[in-house]
Amino acid sequence: MNRTVSWWLSGALLLAGAGLLCAESAHPADEAAIRSQLKGYFAARELGDGHAQAMFYTEDADEWGSAAKEMVKGRAALEPTLNLPPDPKRKLTLEPVNITFLSPEVATVDALYGTVGHEPYGHAFYVMVKRDGKWLIRSTRTTRFPVPAGK
Repeated sequence: MNRTVSWWLSGALLLAGAGLLCAESAHPADEAAIRSQLKGYFAARELGDGHAQAMFYTEDADEWGSAAKEMVKGRAALEPTLNLPPDPKRKLTLEPVNITFLSPEVATVDALYGTVGHEPYGHAFYVMVKRDGKWLIRSTRTTRFPVPAGK
């Protein structure tokens, strides 16, 4: 391989690696914004407010829930599925355990969810996109953990 091609190839690989590193590295302000959005989303969930929850999703969002065992597409279709009956004792938790940036405008989030004071009920996976400077949920996949026998 001649020296020019070798330098060009080395430079291209270096730029590609830098791009991947940049995409995957956490941007503190964006990570904080994602955590804040999910905290607000779960506060609305705790209240059972389907409309408020739906506003944390993109217009074209989709959700696969392990409880309903179906795909729901679109913010308008999601809203009624997010309503919960009022319960002042409802205390929910959502703990993001991993945020990965796939690009400056796309991130994935792995989180544990459940109720305060108990072991997590399950795992939630979110694809979040940055639209007009705001992080919104584009896709959600939830899975409930198996209940141990005898409980």
